[in-house]
Parts: sequence; C-alpha cells; structure tokens
Amino acid sequence: MISSLLTSLIVSFSTPDAWVDNQVDEVDREAMATLVGYAPIEFGESGTWILPEDDEEAPTWSDLKGKVVIVQSWNNDSPSGRLVIRAASKTLTRVKEKENIALILVHTPDEHEKAAKYCQRNRVKSPTVVDTTGAICNSLGFYKKPTNIMLDKQGRVRHVGLKVKSLTEAANSLLEEPYDPDLVVKTIPVPEGVEREEIPFPKHSTSVGSSKNIQGKAAPAFVVEDWVSQQVDVNGKVRIVEFWATWCPPCVASIPHMNDIAKEFKDEVVVVGVSSEQKQKVVDFQKNTRMDYYVAVDPQRRMQNLIGIKGIPHAIIVSDEGTVRWQGHPTGITSELVQQIVDANNGAGLPVNSALNSIGRWKVKPEVDG
Repeated sequence: MISSLLTSLIVSFSTPDAWVDNQVDEVDREAMATLVGYAPIEFGESGTWILPEDDEEAPTWSDLKGKVVIVQSWNNDSPSGRLVIRAASKTLTRVKEKENIALILVHTPDEHEKAAKYCQRNRVKSPTVVDTTGAICNSLGFYKKPTNIMLDKQGRVRHVGLKVKSLTEAANSLLEEPYDPDLVVKTIPVPEGVEREEIPFPKHSTSVGSSKNIQGKAAPAFVVEDWVSQQVDVNGKVRIVEFWATWCPPCVASIPHMNDIAKEFKDEVVVVGVSSEQKQKVVDFQKNTRMDYYVAVDPQRRMQNLIGIKGIPHAIIVSDEGTVRWQGHPTGITSELVQQIVDANNGAGLPVNSALNSIGRWKVKPEVDG
C-alpha cells in the first residue's frame, strides 16, 4: 500500500509545451483533458475491431496495464488522417522498451465503412477499433481531426493532444516509470442518470478446478447453517462466494487477497467465505487470523455439493440476478475482473451521448442491424 501511495504522489500530470500539438482544436483538447489522471471507460461491445493476424481478441484497457499505450485517432478519408497512423506506428520501433508499448488506432465515424478495406490493403499492423456511432470518440474526446491520448503503465491518461513527432519522447518518459500492479486507478466518472451502452461480462475462466463448470448458469440457492460473522442478505447483489476450510493451507494463504478484494469493493460486492466445518472451529481460527469479509458455515455442504466441488479453495462470482459469471481459484479474482463484472452488471458502458464531459461533439448514432 505504501508503494501505491508513493506512486500516486510522485507522478506529474503536466505535459511539456514542446510536446503539445497546437493544431488541436481547444474544444477537443478540453474534452480530452477531462480524462487526465483517470482510466478510460472500457469499449465493451462498442465499435468494430480490425485486428492483426496474430491477435485473436480485441484488447481491453485492463489487458494493456503494464504497458504505455498510445491511442491515436485517424480517418481513411483524408490525407492527414491516413498519414498519421504511419507516423504513430513508427513510434513503436523507436522507443527504448518495444515490448512495453502498444498502439491502439481509433477510426472516427466519418466514412467508417471504408476502414476495414483500407486497413487490409495497407496492412495496418496495430489493433484498430472503428467507431461506427461516435460513442467511443466522445468517451476519449476525439472529433474529426487526428489526435491522441497516452496512458501510462498504470492505465491512467497522462498526456493528450501530442504532436506525432513528440510521441517517442513522451512514451520513453513514461516507460521509465515503474509499474505498480497494486495501484488502483479510478475510471473517469460519469454523472448519474446518463444513458450508457451495455458492456459484456468477462470471458469465462478456462480453469474451474475439481468441480462442475457452472459459468453462465444459475447459481445454487445461497444457503448456510450458521453465521460466524454478522449475517448478510446476498439476494439481488453481486456476490463472491468462496468455499474454504481452516485446515487447508491454500485457503488460508488466499485470505489476505480476499481481504483486499472485499475492502476495494465493499460498497459494490458482498464477499462471503463458507466453510463446511463446525462454527466453533472457525471462531477459534479467527482469533489469530483476520478475515475482513462475511464468514459462514454449512457442514452439510449443500452449495458445494450442487456445484460438485471436490477441491478447495474454490470461488464463484454471481451477478445480482443470480448467474455465475466467473468460477475458479480465489487468487484468480483480480480487481479488473471484479470491476468488469460490476460494470457489466450495472450497464456501465460508454455514455450514449456526450454526457461524459458535456462537450463530446459526436451525436451518437444507434447501431443498425443488417
């Protein structure tokens, strides 16, 4: 926690004047500037991705943590829009740590129908998201003229509206900063009541251990025999249920991690540890081991038996309507995973219009099927 605090204190959010692209419209710069210090909103299902041959899945902001990320807007319908992606791409070959930088291209809505053909014909090698509605561009402060934002290794927006020729210098400065995986970066806030696009729940875990795979299915009814902690009603809430025991070393080792998750999401997620032992056994165990989340016992193992759990620790994450969204070893529960489930559960995708900062200039068009 100390390292996370120090990291947040020592970074500078100012951009040297020499790096600033004075050709960027001030309205757009103000829109982009609202992102500085925050993580952008995940794209979710917005936009159409054009991926290089070696990439199987579209990247997310969470996937890119640990790397410096350049997000460059462009358009295939103007000479400047086409030239900028070539210039931005050269940055990837000029930086000090080539393995720790990524370039994401955002094609603006105008003439977006031609983007895929252009990328294929010109062998564009960076992941490109084609914004067909304007929602992505509004969330990033992009309008018609090519511009950019740059994220540091923590996933925060640090610079906006840079000259293309300054991208290398700016990226190198951020590459010199350490990456703190424990530092939690807040996503840019959106006012309450704003209509937002839906975002998907995370992909299912590929490793569910010694149990049935019930991801995407209804969770078994929550039932326990007795509570060790204060009782909590899990119905209608996002919940993490971990099955554990005091005699299980891996279970005990995961407790500090579960404490951290429970603390981080205390206002959004209910975390419950369920043991099949007798209550007094767990009470005695807690005299020397702190558990900052709800704890219950069920010697009948009713939920465990329905899930077919043969090895512990084992955890499930359930959305508020009762569907299992993730399942596996509790140490696989990351902050990013929980946040995506919370956001998907709340429908916290991109704002449908320019309500993010009141000055996004694209009038969002609905997707048209067929």
